[in-house]
Amino acid sequence: MYRIKYKVEDWIREVKFGFQRMFRGYDDTAYWGLNTYLARMLVPIMKWYGDNDPHMMIKDADKEEYYTQEEQRQIYNHIITAFEEILYDDISIQLEEDFKINSEHRQARIKRGLELFAKHYQGFWT
Repeated sequence: MYRIKYKVEDWIREVKFGFQRMFRGYDDTAYWGLNTYLARMLVPIMKWYGDNDPHMMIKDADKEEYYTQEEQRQIYNHIITAFEEILYDDISIQLEEDFKINSEHRQARIKRGLELFAKHYQGFWT
């Protein structure tokens, strides 16, 4: 009986979130963790761009020229890794030891990917 109550509450919450997504385009979970909400959306989009769109050219703003396909693939990989690490951070908070050991390396990967994302943001969807 105890378990049924929580199943019903979860179902009601999911219906509520579904209506919020239909009418607002997002649900209340975005407020609780915007970083993971955006990362969940951006990882598959960036993977698609990296794998499926050879015409998507990223321009190097500093040199005013386009990157090669290989350079673009590396940029996408850095950005995807950053957002995947953000998602992993959200999960690994419970794994305190693992989090402390790998924290510096993961934070460096996140920083690198987010810097590239910010640098090339306006060029991704043009």
